[in-house]
Amino acid sequence: MKMFYVLFVAVAVCLASSTITGVIGGEYTLEMHATDDVVYSNELTESDIYTYAYGAHNDFHIAEDFTPSANYDITAVTWWTASTTTAPDVSSMEVMFYADAAPGPGALLWSGTPNTAEFIDTGLTFVGFPIWMSVMTLPDTDYFAVNAGDTYWVSIHRTDGQNLYSLQDILIVDTECYRIDGIPGDPWVTGSSLGHFPTDVFQIIESTGTALDHVTWGSIKAVF
Repeated sequence: MKMFYVLFVAVAVCLASSTITGVIGGEYTLEMHATDDVVYSNELTESDIYTYAYGAHNDFHIAEDFTPSANYDITAVTWWTASTTTAPDVSSMEVMFYADAAPGPGALLWSGTPNTAEFIDTGLTFVGFPIWMSVMTLPDTDYFAVNAGDTYWVSIHRTDGQNLYSLQDILIVDTECYRIDGIPGDPWVTGSSLGHFPTDVFQIIESTGTALDHVTWGSIKAVF
């Protein structure tokens, strides 16, 4: 995967590539999801953000594993993302779940366009561009069922030719994988093979309901 460095002169220029690298700025003010329906949680922590962001667009795919502790119907997936362009339309997003074939994903088990795609500005930036809490809600007629103790891989992907990068947690040593379309066999490769530390995607996997943003959740708490 090629590396792209962002240079700022009079105008910031960033082209689509597999990775971007830079610094984090801004103030993180959002409150997180309600926790009664969370299957897996690695919520974004400002101080833990890796200085590399990995492509989830065009030919590039990123996947991260999770192992549920009970049987669930997955209804929503949240990743934290950044882009040098505008937020994607829901029709430009894909969500995919794969079986486990350690050290990476195996057979594709579920894929589809989200029912809704919400991109909430966190107030943080990556290389000067907004970091979004990107909430993908699955169609309520086609949830993805998972079994306790089984490992699955989840991926989100932007399909409209514009860039989208996933934010990684440098402090959690996990194994995210990437794939580039067109490589014979479309192999999944562990992210650590890039010469970076193995990391975990900032993500939340939910089983019921939808994510609550900071305004709604804050308003609910204010009532009590």
